[in-house]
Amino acid sequence: MMWLVVAVAAAVCFWAGAWQWQRLHEKHAANIELRTNNDDATAPVAQVLRPVGDPGASDAAKAAEYRSVTATGAYLAGGQVLVRDQGLDGAVGFYVLTPMRLDGGETLLVARGWIKAGSAARSTPDAPPPPAGAVTITARAM
Repeated sequence: MMWLVVAVAAAVCFWAGAWQWQRLHEKHAANIELRTNNDDATAPVAQVLRPVGDPGASDAAKAAEYRSVTATGAYLAGGQVLVRDQGLDGAVGFYVLTPMRLDGGETLLVARGWIKAGSAARSTPDAPPPPAGAVTITARAM
């Protein structure tokens, strides 16, 4: 009976090792793609990403992760939101997300920064308003 337990344990260990080996190669390939995107020249966002709903939009977004892009448009201050419980350098705070209407009519969600949380859990800090009028930004696609 003991040999059966040893055989099952050996099979599980072999499978787990093969799984880890596969994950190593997947992560290695993903890191190469991210480094390539990081090193690519900055491009207009319309050349890198496709609008949601277009065929292949999610594949284009995944392939463009961390690519430097530029966009021109106007911030929609009324749509700004704060995302709670976001950590940075050991502190807890909020990401400031603001939609931006591009010149072509599409809308991007721009992470404009991070604000440290106040002392009270129920308090929400005031986020600085986005710049008014037309702006051009350079950002990383995510």
